[in-house]
Amino acid sequence: MAENEESKKHILRELWRVVVRRWRLFLLTALLTTLAVLGMAPRFATRLYTGDAKLERRTEVSVGTGSETTSSLQLRLQQDLAGRTAVQAALEELGKTRDLPRDSSGALSEDGTRQFQAMVQDVMSRVRVRFDVRSPDVDIVSVSYTDADAKLAEKLPNKLVENYTTKKLEDIIDGLELSRDFLADRVKECNVRVEKAMSDRTEFEKKYAGMSLGTPGSLQQQITAATGDIERLQRQKDVVQQQLEQLRRVSPPTTQADQSAPTVTEERNPERVRLAEQLRLAEDKLADARTMYHMKDNHPTIQLLEEQKLRLKKQLDATPEFVVMSKTTDPAGGISDFRDLQRMQIEMDIAAREVELRNLDRDLERKQAELARGQDLMKEYTTVYQEHIELVRLVEEAKAEANSWRGRLTQTDLALSAEVAKRRTHLQELELAEPQFRPSSPTLPKVLGFAVMGGLAVGGGAVFLAKMLDRSILTTEDAEQHFDIPVCGVVGEITTARDLRFRKIMRWGVWLPVWCTLAVLLFVLAVHVVLWLNHGETVYKDRPLAYILSKAQAVIQVVRDAL
Repeated sequence: MAENEESKKHILRELWRVVVRRWRLFLLTALLTTLAVLGMAPRFATRLYTGDAKLERRTEVSVGTGSETTSSLQLRLQQDLAGRTAVQAALEELGKTRDLPRDSSGALSEDGTRQFQAMVQDVMSRVRVRFDVRSPDVDIVSVSYTDADAKLAEKLPNKLVENYTTKKLEDIIDGLELSRDFLADRVKECNVRVEKAMSDRTEFEKKYAGMSLGTPGSLQQQITAATGDIERLQRQKDVVQQQLEQLRRVSPPTTQADQSAPTVTEERNPERVRLAEQLRLAEDKLADARTMYHMKDNHPTIQLLEEQKLRLKKQLDATPEFVVMSKTTDPAGGISDFRDLQRMQIEMDIAAREVELRNLDRDLERKQAELARGQDLMKEYTTVYQEHIELVRLVEEAKAEANSWRGRLTQTDLALSAEVAKRRTHLQELELAEPQFRPSSPTLPKVLGFAVMGGLAVGGGAVFLAKMLDRSILTTEDAEQHFDIPVCGVVGEITTARDLRFRKIMRWGVWLPVWCTLAVLLFVLAVHVVLWLNHGETVYKDRPLAYILSKAQAVIQVVRDAL
């Protein structure tokens, strides 16, 4: 291990010694090579410009799935943005096919098609698509293109992004329109289902109108209440019938004198007034149910109130507006007898009791029918209750489904309106490529680095080539190795005054101007490379010397103005 390290150190010392002994050769060849590289770079190197355009892509259902992997999505975007079809369309829109050979019909000839295919393939190889930002909600995609033509490097990425955005937006709008039509059909179907379910529920509740379908206890309470109402109405009816029979028994018979033309006194019927008041109250309840509680015409309460209103109207129409309050008979033209007044009062009471009896009969029939429905419902309560629960569930499910489809339809309509209005919610051109003035390749560090490394490599090669061709014996080790005899002593170099003068002249008269000239040339060529890279598309491209002089004069003028 120690021997290997010592051998490496010995080799490095020998290399350094060789370079030091021939430093002028090394430095001269290195500088000349660097100057040659810097001088030939603007002539043989190609400036490449890179244009970069960015677009914002929101992860939506209509655009793409958020669960798609980055690699697969990047491959798909590479195909959509920089595929053969996209590149062909972009080159045709930029007018790159105008100078290609064409046939008599104006279409590309076979040679022109071949050239165009080669052009498309070359462009595809220099287009890059990458993700600058990748997130579940928003992606920022960068499209870059490198070309020797600065204008093409600017325009092509912009055109690719513009075409992609336009095409995708058209696809999004078409997809949203299809989704909207589908959702609209679903909403219509759900509305029909809701209406049918509501109709079935209304018919069911109308069939059992006035009956509670909540719990058996509440239904039993209604049956008990209806039974009590029937008993109360029956008692009232018995009482009214007894009163009517009594009135008929005590009514005096009509005599011959009583049959003379009586004088009749009529007044407004109090029963008609009572019925009119009940009709007004029923109409008020009906109006409150429609306005305050927003009940529809098919609601059971509305239907019951409508039936009550119609019944009261019929009773009101059947009840006379006026009733006879008194009758007087005066055959001799004298005052009415008291017996006639008593008989008329009894007749009025009999008419009132008959009307009350008819009303009690109607109320009794209604309560008996309600009791019969309640008893029938109690017998089949479980079946009816389950049927009612099922109808309610179907109504709620139909409403929930309709609201869900309606909400999705609203979102789709909003998205479609935004896309149609060019408010690009899914895709947006975030940043377009700018005009290119400085090449992306080669860069100044790369050119200078290549020139310096080439100079060092050539200088080192020249030194070692000179070492291999030089057979001079420079050290005692070389003498021992060459002659195979021991060295007894060493005589130093004998220099004369003429040799010293010659060396001095070479040092200050030849080498110093050479080094200065090479340094100036190195500086000039470095400036030339800088100007070629940064201002190659300006007047410097055709007249570099005039451009440099004009810039120098401008700098001198600025210095003079400052002083």
